[in-house]
Amino acid sequence: MTQAFSIPRSIIYGENALEHLSTLSGKKAALVTGGSSMKRFGFLDKAVSELNKAGMECIIIDNVEPNPSIKTVWRGAKEMQAFEPDWIVAIGGGSALDAAKVMWCFYEHPQLKSIGRLSVVPSLFNINEPVIFGTPIVMNPVFFIPFLLAPMVNAVLAWAAMKMDLIGRVISVVPWTAPAPIGGAWALGWDFRAAILVVVLACVSAIIYFPFFKVYEKQLLAQEAEEAQRIAEESQQTA
Repeated sequence: MTQAFSIPRSIIYGENALEHLSTLSGKKAALVTGGSSMKRFGFLDKAVSELNKAGMECIIIDNVEPNPSIKTVWRGAKEMQAFEPDWIVAIGGGSALDAAKVMWCFYEHPQLKSIGRLSVVPSLFNINEPVIFGTPIVMNPVFFIPFLLAPMVNAVLAWAAMKMDLIGRVISVVPWTAPAPIGGAWALGWDFRAAILVVVLACVSAIIYFPFFKVYEKQLLAQEAEEAQRIAEESQQTA
């Protein structure tokens, strides 16, 4: 049977290993720990001190119990969402490490953020498939309303802008891959007021979609919580 394992890219160990924290770059750090032993033996204060040397503001998420509960993980994730740390540092045993990893999943939402990063460049050229099929928006009932509403609102606003002579009239057909602001100005004979309108319409679309993305985000969190609970229950059964 073929098996595989992976290890971190780098492991810092040895005397004064905590001093490595002072070399990290960032503005904020969240420390996740369990009971009072890390505080009592000075490790927690040492970690905070080293992160402060790096110029970071810190918060401490403590009282992580053995076999961390979903309630504890969700509490930590909410604190991270409010604080927005650049680094998450777990101090203690396996419970603190495991809780910190799940908190990170809830805090970062890697799925939506990865799709967002991958979609930036294509969207500049009107290629929206990464967002439409990656999120997904297609066949997703959460996004049914904004998927229909945003284009209609944009069309009405663009028509009204033309009707009130805020922008000119379309005089040419441009390649569909032309970046939206440039394509808008090009289509109206290089009327750069159209480019400004395109930016405004993009903001309007973002406002329309935003509450629905938040709803979808909550759904993903609920799914992640259920999966984490299932894994925890399976681990307890096999322990």
